Amino acid sequence: MASSGNFPVLNTLYRGQRGTDSNNYGNITDGNRDLKSSSSADAMQISSIEMLNSGKWYWEWCVVSPGGDRMMHSGVADSDRGNWDYAGSNSVYGQDTNEKSIHFHTYNQSVKKNGTDAGVYTGSNSTPSNGDVFGIALDIDNRKFYVHKNNTYYASGNPATGANPGATWSSTDFVSGFTPYFTVAGGTDANGVINFGQDSSFNGQKTAQTNADGNGFGNFFYAPPSDFLSICSANLPISSNIDPAQTDDNIPSKNFNVLSYASTGAASYTGLGFQPDLVWVKWRGGDQGNGLFDSSRGTSKVLQSDSATAEATSSGLTSFDSDGFTMGTYYNQSTRDYVAWCWRANGGTTTSFSDNINGNYQANVAGGFSIISYTGTGSTGYVTHGLGATPNFILSKDRGASYGWNVYLKSGGTVHSGYDSQLYLDSANDLATNQQVNVVPDSTKITMAGNEQINKSTNTYIMYAWADVAGYQKFGIYEGNGNADGPFVYTGFKPRMLFVKDLDRDENWVTFDTARDTVNTLERGLFWNATSAESTGSGSGFDIDALANGFKLRCSHDNLNGSSTYIFGAWADVPFKYNNTHP
Repeated sequence: MASSGNFPVLNTLYRGQRGTDSNNYGNITDGNRDLKSSSSADAMQISSIEMLNSGKWYWEWCVVSPGGDRMMHSGVADSDRGNWDYAGSNSVYGQDTNEKSIHFHTYNQSVKKNGTDAGVYTGSNSTPSNGDVFGIALDIDNRKFYVHKNNTYYASGNPATGANPGATWSSTDFVSGFTPYFTVAGGTDANGVINFGQDSSFNGQKTAQTNADGNGFGNFFYAPPSDFLSICSANLPISSNIDPAQTDDNIPSKNFNVLSYASTGAASYTGLGFQPDLVWVKWRGGDQGNGLFDSSRGTSKVLQSDSATAEATSSGLTSFDSDGFTMGTYYNQSTRDYVAWCWRANGGTTTSFSDNINGNYQANVAGGFSIISYTGTGSTGYVTHGLGATPNFILSKDRGASYGWNVYLKSGGTVHSGYDSQLYLDSANDLATNQQVNVVPDSTKITMAGNEQINKSTNTYIMYAWADVAGYQKFGIYEGNGNADGPFVYTGFKPRMLFVKDLDRDENWVTFDTARDTVNTLERGLFWNATSAESTGSGSGFDIDALANGFKLRCSHDNLNGSSTYIFGAWADVPFKYNNTHP
């Protein structure tokens, strides 16, 4: 039988906005699967593996001690941390109505959806008994949630046939994916053990059974329903477009990579692994702008992300090569160290569109990246992006005028949501919610109003658009806690590059990569909105762990982890599915 890879455990790295109160995370022992409350506070932890928007999944837990008439529960929350309500009065997820979550209470035998009773299970309050085993069958494909107690599903639910679910949800309820979590009630004797498939004895609480999922993975006390799988790295979905098991041309490093080079006066730099179509370059050691070159505009045309100025003709990049690029003099001055973040589109070959706005695009569907060039009309219209998926992160710039860089990121959070909330790449400013430019993308096009910054009549624009790709690139939102024991953010891969931006305050766009920080941690930040040199090592105040499945903030720097909401974007080094180390 093939290896199942890693099973999830309770993620002790996670610290939300209540990171200063360790009681909220309880005592976790026995391989990080046994959770016991440490005080009167309810104790909660999330899974170290999260699921995207597909699949059917099963896990179970065993009651060791119910804690009198208290409860324990398990369920899922939206992986977009902006949908986790930290401001409410309750200390655990699923208790506040602003949250996006579904879970089952063992005490009142009810399913709660977004903090309120789903109304399907109506059993009276009942203290679970020691040794009771509860199971959850989560059908993401059909948006159904089932629960059993000792292998009897509540309300005659049948996950295999889809009958009588305990809860359903709409396509807008969960934005970024599904994060399993497990909670035991306050009180020092409340105790439970969760099993994601690694141990059906629940750390010796029960006699082990031998029930696997349909792929032969997992060790469950009760058999998973037909077609429901264990949450393990071998079962994780990954885009076939970037799956290392498919073809060497499709691995993450063939779509995006970072090249750090020391100029000696030589013009050509290789080792990138592909021919780039967007090269974003910055001198690491001093005051020089971020230069952006792309194959749609041509080699000599440069824009700077830290400036609203129009496009200039530059002696910078002179050719996009099969394994890198050739630089002229400006970003190639002798004895200087540079970094170049590079993406592949379509080798400079574009497709024209003229349905509404005239322009062209070149798209890399595998890598979820598109370069769009167009001429504005001054009225509502759309451009075609060619990705076949809805972009999550969009940058646009007027090539001929001094309008700032417009940024649109689909966060979906409870505070910041939608594409009509605007940021500027060339500025440290916080989110300008009053800037309604009505950018609405879908899987084929990006619709926008006749705003002069993005669609002024006869002006020419360049737009870069990225879509989430499982195991390769991800964009989202998280809440800072202002503590050196900061939040953990799941990406589903080890980051090769990461950017972070505070939405609530005037803070820099900070970018890290593993080409400059070759040994963990990430601490050499460069600013997309400034010309300054990179931060230097541990003295910068930046400290991020790049992990097999995401990243962990280990600093309280305002740029990264103050009491604010942050957006992030990350590109992969190694997909978690193929990284056989625990996070």
